[in-house]
Formats: sequence, structure tokens, C-alpha cells
Amino acid sequence: DQSVQAVAAVALAAAAVRAKKLADQESAELEALFSEAVNAKLKALDFKLQHFDTLESHLKLEKDRLDRQRHQLFADRLSFCLKKEPGIPAPPSTLRPVTDNFKRVNDGPVGPLEYNQAAHLKNASNVQSRADPSKAATPAPRAPP
Repeated sequence: DQSVQAVAAVALAAAAVRAKKLADQESAELEALFSEAVNAKLKALDFKLQHFDTLESHLKLEKDRLDRQRHQLFADRLSFCLKKEPGIPAPPSTLRPVTDNFKRVNDGPVGPLEYNQAAHLKNASNVQSRADPSKAATPAPRAPP
């Protein structure tokens, strides 16, 4: 009886050792597969981040281009409107940042420019009075377009 129990105990111990070894191997395989899956996800995220960085740089370039076009359109419209007014010299074709006639809007470092018509009319009347003193009267300011 004892020999049978000893043989059974040895067989059970051997089976336990083998089961532990197989469990450790399976655990190592699962860890390796999990590590591969995480690395694949990280590579995919890295690729997406690179793609978004590229898109962001393209969008910034497009925004800058549209801002320049918007400012040019404003200058063209302003020039067109002021050409309709007789006696008022037209401003230059491009806007210069922060002069007597222009002021920043929203206190931004690079914000849109707003035309200060009163300053422009004052400058225009000064130009007229120097050119022809009989036309020194300052025209009344009109609403911006």
C-alpha cells in the first residue's frame, strides 16, 4: 500500500512539475504576444501622430494663405470704396500693420486690422489743405463699409 502511495505521489509530483512548466511557457507566450500587440498599437499611434502633424502643418500654411488673402481683400475693398469718394486719397494697395489709420482688433499679436476712418479722413483733409487751402474743410466721417 505504501509503495503504491509513494508511486502515486511521485507521479502526481511529476505531473505537477510538468503542469507548472507548461503554465510558465504559456504565460511567457501570452506575455510575448501581448507585448507584440502593444508594440503594434504604438506603431499605429505613432503613424497617426505623424499624419496629424503633417495635416496640422498643411492647415497652418493654408490658414496663413487665407489670412493674407482676407487682408488683401479687405485692402482692395477699402481702396475701391475710398476711390468712390472724391477728394479722399486712396490708401496703399496693401495694409501695413498698426499705423495711424489702422489699429489691431482683439489685442492679438497678429490679429486682423481694422480701418480707422476718422484718422484717414483727418490725414486726407491735411493733404487737401496743403494742396489747395480753399478745400481745407474736413468731410464728415461715413460709416465703414
